[in-house]
Amino acid sequence: GVALSTSLLPPLVNVGLMLGLSSFYPNVKTSRGDKLVKVAAYSVTIYAVNVLAIFIFSCATLKFKRVGGRSLRAAKRDFAASREATYAWQRVDNDGLLSPATTTTTTTATTAGDAGDAAAAAEKCLPM
Repeated sequence: GVALSTSLLPPLVNVGLMLGLSSFYPNVKTSRGDKLVKVAAYSVTIYAVNVLAIFIFSCATLKFKRVGGRSLRAAKRDFAASREATYAWQRVDNDGLLSPATTTTTTTATTAGDAGDAAAAAEKCLPM
């Protein structure tokens, strides 16, 4: 994140400064004879080259690491399954007991009304 911001932000800030200054001082030139608008154009070019380089090298890195296609679909499927399991354990009744809809083992313990049995049943069902 920091590397991206240090490569992308300074050229954009310079564009804003040069365009703002050129609106108040249209005849000011640099020591090399360039007008401020031309300096802003150079900064836009540097920004575009930075974005293009970041895109190319990020794609190359993902290809080199073999990230994409089937591996991403499998990761998405695994993430969805783990998220669903997490949400199932977060459903809690007002009494602090697990909801009867989470598992069959928990349903038996919660309908019996014993909080100790419900906690024991929940611990047995948790993946370790």
